[in-house]
Amino acid sequence: MSEAAVFGFVGVSAEHYVVYTPFSWQFVLAGFFIVIIGRTAAIYISYYIFVPMPVGSRDNRLSLAQLTFISWAALIRGAIAFGLINKVT
Repeated sequence: MSEAAVFGFVGVSAEHYVVYTPFSWQFVLAGFFIVIIGRTAAIYISYYIFVPMPVGSRDNRLSLAQLTFISWAALIRGAIAFGLINKVT
């Protein structure tokens, strides 16, 4: 739910910036890095919070490469959500 609110806000804000104000590279770069850092941090932090749980086998741990792949997949999922919210506005 919070993801939908964030991408909705970013989409509406981007639409406002494109239509009513001159193009701002600072806004684009800030949004870009906030989304990338936030999404990647959410994947890694949530994974390492649950690693100490005594559920399952220790052989089923994810490697760093697998976590990185998951974070990139999450970014693609976010890009699709962003594109859809831009289509709505």
